[in-house]
Amino acid sequence: MALKQSHQKIFKDFHFERWNEVKKCLESDEFDGFRLIYAITNPQKTEIVYIGDTEQGRDVRGRLKAHMKDREKVGHVENDSDVYIHIMVTEFAVLDAFEELNGSLPTLNKRKSQKHV
Repeated sequence: MALKQSHQKIFKDFHFERWNEVKKCLESDEFDGFRLIYAITNPQKTEIVYIGDTEQGRDVRGRLKAHMKDREKVGHVENDSDVYIHIMVTEFAVLDAFEELNGSLPTLNKRKSQKHV
């Protein structure tokens, strides 16, 4: 079965991309350090059962592990549930990329701070 059309629309409208199944996401550090919104489907991959975000200091793998242990979510969030993500671009992320590519911050930027990472 496919994801409900109204749920697909959320992913399209807000530019979510499929990351992987929960079990594979838990093995990956691909998005460590990113602030993102994530959505988890039921194991049948027919509907979104949870939408959350990673706040400062909270990594997505930690959030997924917590969901897997939560008794209330048993049967709804399982190893074969899909995880979709939307990376929230922050000033820090852009400045960090700029500095890495150019060797310094833009002329008028004196520092970069992780206030919203």
